[in-house]
Amino acid sequence: FSQIAGERHGVPVIRLHEGELHAPKSLQDLVSPPILFTNEPKVVTNVHGDTLVSWYQSVGASLNVFVSEGNSRTGGFSRPGSDEQLSLDHPGAEGLDGMFLDDSRPAISDQGERAVVWIQPTELGESGVFLATRKPAEEWLRPSSFDEVLTKPGIITRCPKIAFSRHGDLFLTWLEVSADGAMRAQLAHRDVRGNWLATGREPFRLSGSGFASCPEIATGRDGGVVASWIEKSLDGTDRVYVRRSSDEHVSPSESARWGRATPLNTPAFGVPLNSVSVAVGGDDDRIAVAWTRAGRLELATYD
Repeated sequence: FSQIAGERHGVPVIRLHEGELHAPKSLQDLVSPPILFTNEPKVVTNVHGDTLVSWYQSVGASLNVFVSEGNSRTGGFSRPGSDEQLSLDHPGAEGLDGMFLDDSRPAISDQGERAVVWIQPTELGESGVFLATRKPAEEWLRPSSFDEVLTKPGIITRCPKIAFSRHGDLFLTWLEVSADGAMRAQLAHRDVRGNWLATGREPFRLSGSGFASCPEIATGRDGGVVASWIEKSLDGTDRVYVRRSSDEHVSPSESARWGRATPLNTPAFGVPLNSVSVAVGGDDDRIAVAWTRAGRLELATYD
């Protein structure tokens, strides 16, 4: 989490191991550089306890993405320096057209690969999805220029998500807002060998009508992948959709791997839906999708 630390904001890491809480003993024990403020730290672990924390922070100029690496069992989290960001320095004044660097999300595969995705302004009135990755015992591969944006030009991107499958395939989702106002849930897929089966420039579209919300993604123990989002239909009603796939490479086509989008709710005119979440768990990889409707929490589960 992020907390006030004197005249700045910092990121402490607290872990529970063998019934004992391990917390910072002083403000000097935070993992973030001791400069200005931190935003929205996120944490993930894999089956081995490898842990990755990501956040974005100003250290005097641009907002930038930073990470700390450690282990949730043994501790020993890294503390990046103020010049060890993964993102690019913005060349001009930030906040043009109301867009800043935002939404850093970490992931760790069971094979030990680390990845962080975020959105960042590119050209005038545009923003794109950026990605940094690190193989075990190697250095971070991060963008060297704004030309390495994953997504195509002429769009605004929002709310990126990231997940590794059991077999080590990497999945990215985001919301694409086109110049005509259409809002589409998009997906990119890179296999464990490093081949992009659906790229950011030519993504696989999850949604249908063009009025989607931010997609969520989760992976299960059997290598399955699940995506869910809310979509406003042409009749003005909201529906929650879910799609399932597998990272078994039985087809060269990404669309052939994914089942059809399945609606989960009975729509009602004038009743908006919000805040969809998706999870996969248990021995049978049961899927749970939750959302809010008129102040109530609703849930659908199935195998």
